[in-house]
Amino acid sequence: MDCYEFSGEENSMAEVKATAAAYPFSGGVKAILFREFEKVKDDKLLEEYLKANYDFTHLVIVHSGAIKSFEKGYLKELRNRECAFEASKLRPGDLLEWIMDRVRHKEKSISKEGAQLLLELCGDEKYMIEMQLEKIFTYLGDKESITPALILELSSVTKQYQLYDLHSAVANKDGSRILQIGFNMLERGESLIGIISSLTKFFTNVTRMGELLTARKDDNEIMKDLGITFNTLNNYKNSRKRYNDAELMRIAAVLLYSDHRLKTTSPDDRMIFTYLAGAITAGAKGDFDEELSL
Repeated sequence: MDCYEFSGEENSMAEVKATAAAYPFSGGVKAILFREFEKVKDDKLLEEYLKANYDFTHLVIVHSGAIKSFEKGYLKELRNRECAFEASKLRPGDLLEWIMDRVRHKEKSISKEGAQLLLELCGDEKYMIEMQLEKIFTYLGDKESITPALILELSSVTKQYQLYDLHSAVANKDGSRILQIGFNMLERGESLIGIISSLTKFFTNVTRMGELLTARKDDNEIMKDLGITFNTLNNYKNSRKRYNDAELMRIAAVLLYSDHRLKTTSPDDRMIFTYLAGAITAGAKGDFDEELSL
C-alpha cells in the first residue's frame, strides 16, 4: 500500500488531488491522510475529487475547525455518502478513565492522581496524552508503576514544553516565557485550538479560585472542586493574586474571540498567540480592543 500524509498548513488540495489521481506505485491501493483541512484555501477542489471516484485511493480528511452545516457542496456530498464522522472531544472525566484503561491495557498501573497530573500536563487533547503515554511506556520498560514523580521526571527528561509549563509562566505573568513556550509548542505541531482550550479552562479555574478562597475552603477541597492535583494548586493561587477581575474578564473575551477567529478564518497561529500573550500580561490593550469593542 502506498501511504502519504499532508497538512493543510503546508499543502493545497490541488497537491493532494494530484497525488490521489496517480495510480499507486505498488499496483494496489493508496492511502492519504490530510490533516488541518480547515486551513486549506482551495477546499472546493474536494468536490472534483469526489466526482472522480478514484477507486484505488482512500482519502482521510481531518478537519479540526467548526462546521455549521452540511447542506452545500462537498460537505453535502460527504454527508450523503455517509463519509462524515464527528469525533467529539472527551470530557475530563472520560479522559481520566481512558488514561487508566489505556494503562491497564498495557499491563501497567497508575493512580487517579497520576492520571489527573498527566491530564494537566498534556491538556485535554487526546492525541497529546497518547503520545506522552507512549513515551512513558517506552521509558518504563519492565517496570509497572506510573507514579506522579515519574511523570514529572519524564517530562523534565524529554525537555519538551508542555501545557503545564505554559500555565506556570501564565501564573507568574512572565510574558517572554509565555511566548517562548507557546512558539515552541506550535513549532512542534501542537494545536493552537488545544492551547486556547487549555488556557480557557485555566482562567475559568482561576476565576473560581477566588470564590473558593472567599468561602474559606482548604486545599483539599479546592483541589477536589477544580479537579486538579497539588502540583498545580500553587499556579492557581498565584494567578488569583496577580489577575484582578477586570483582567480576567478581558482575557476571557480575547480567548473567546481568538477561538472564533481561528475556527472561521485562516490566521497566522504565531500572530494569534502573540496577541494572547499580550492579553495575559498587559490586559490586552490595543490590538484587540477595536474588534472586541471593549
